[in-house]
Amino acid sequence: MNLRVQLNDLARWTGVVGWLTIIGGAISALGGLFAYIVGAIPGIITVILGIKLINARKHALNISLSIEENVDPNMNGMVRELAMYFKIQGILQIIGIVLCIFALLVVLIGVVVAGMSFMDLYGSSL
Repeated sequence: MNLRVQLNDLARWTGVVGWLTIIGGAISALGGLFAYIVGAIPGIITVILGIKLINARKHALNISLSIEENVDPNMNGMVRELAMYFKIQGILQIIGIVLCIFALLVVLIGVVVAGMSFMDLYGSSL
């Protein structure tokens, strides 16, 4: 695979991980506000790291547009490994989000069923 394709792959997955990091950091910062402002600091740092990833994505895209075909094989290997790392990270984060949504749905269904059972047992005597 040539370096241009690998840089585009790196840019794509760096962008995905970057945006997921920004969203997760924002949620963490908002949740941390309830812990006396100090709890928001890790979320703010996470947002900054996500912004750094988005900036790295822009640089990777710019390099892919101006890259020569004859490059050092070590550069090719480095970009390939980084692209694989961010691809795995992105897939793991997406799986985590899907599992969290599934868990929330299970809890919501459990609360509804428990509430309906409670109303069936004690609804007439309230």
